[in-house]
Amino acid sequence: MSLASSLSTAFILSDTLCVAYDDPLRTKLFCSTLFMCGVCSVLQTTLGVRLPVYQGPSASFIVPLLALRRDIRWSCTDNTNNGVWTEPMNQHLNLSGSLMIASLIEIIIGGTGLVAPLLKYIGPITVAPTISLIGLSLVKVPIIYSRPQWVIAFFGALLVLIFSLYLYKIKIPMPRLNCLKKNNDEKLKPRSQFAIFQILPILLSIIILWIVAAILTITDTLSTDPESLEYKARTDSKLNIVSMTPWFSIPYPGQFGLPRTSTAVIVGFSAATISSLIESVGDYFAAAKSCQVPAPPDHAITRGILIEGIGSILSGAVGVGHATTSYSGNIAAITLSKVILSLQALKV
Repeated sequence: MSLASSLSTAFILSDTLCVAYDDPLRTKLFCSTLFMCGVCSVLQTTLGVRLPVYQGPSASFIVPLLALRRDIRWSCTDNTNNGVWTEPMNQHLNLSGSLMIASLIEIIIGGTGLVAPLLKYIGPITVAPTISLIGLSLVKVPIIYSRPQWVIAFFGALLVLIFSLYLYKIKIPMPRLNCLKKNNDEKLKPRSQFAIFQILPILLSIIILWIVAAILTITDTLSTDPESLEYKARTDSKLNIVSMTPWFSIPYPGQFGLPRTSTAVIVGFSAATISSLIESVGDYFAAAKSCQVPAPPDHAITRGILIEGIGSILSGAVGVGHATTSYSGNIAAITLSKVILSLQALKV
């Protein structure tokens, strides 16, 4: 579920920057996003709140990105050539620098210990509406990316509903790695408690939809005209990106240039940072409850917010264009699967 969110966020960022659909920059942004997710997750689990909390692209930052697309200065019809910016990544650098400035909010709140008094006002009544409003503000995102093929999009939504609401009780037997007990005289029975439809409804839907799209591509049922909107639903519409992408690419600070700032972007990212902070505090308590450990103390939450701010500054320096935050979906997966990753495993 975190991989799908990382991919969608990278694509929304690419569309905001008017990057062409076959431009390798899309792949580089996605790879940089995954790289920073791993770095921030390791920092959070070792130096931050020290709970199995996955750090990924914050959905709160998608809202200002969508708002920027309405600005004429960010319009793809302005200063572009066939959908590609003629100016060298000016807007991307503005996102990077503005993100670094906005991330100082979390560093100040976490570094000065202001989180402790704020905890009196951050509870279920404040966290639940914040997360709900973030989700409601992203309604237009699936509409935009469903336009190439509405039938496949509706089919995917239907599969997710069927898997999560009707097939969630079905459990698939899973084999064990060690088939013998310690005395090596009796085999263990296969594990039969893996509710795959309850834990992985979105991933299963994506796999099925890719197979369907591949069949429609092979049979040329989908449009073969590159100028057609339906052409984007083909599985071979972006194969040239694979050949144009280098085998190895290590993201580093300043890989896209020296970050710049924009007042409008700083204001939007600052609001997103505050909502992301509230969401993270709620996720810390949810993760502790899922792991069946005591609620995190004030100093642990303070460290978590501080490390999250540092990770967001690193993300801005690398140029991913969005901050990282804790993922509620992965915490729910811990609750459902009853699998808790140790700090040693996360370090490896």
